[in-house]
Amino acid sequence: MDDPENHVTVTPSLAAVRNVGRLDNGGKRPEHTFRMAGVSLDGELELTFANVKAHPETGA
Repeated sequence: MDDPENHVTVTPSLAAVRNVGRLDNGGKRPEHTFRMAGVSLDGELELTFANVKAHPETGA
């Protein structure tokens, strides 16, 4: 899932991902096209990563 172009295979209605830019914080900024009910919607996402810590008691 680190490669935004792979999201097309797992995200319903996501038709295309292109022009993936890299962010200074390690994230990515891809342009995308969703296609729903015959209508195409273009946009841009900013994908960043959070530093998530496990719950101290459960490890989850």
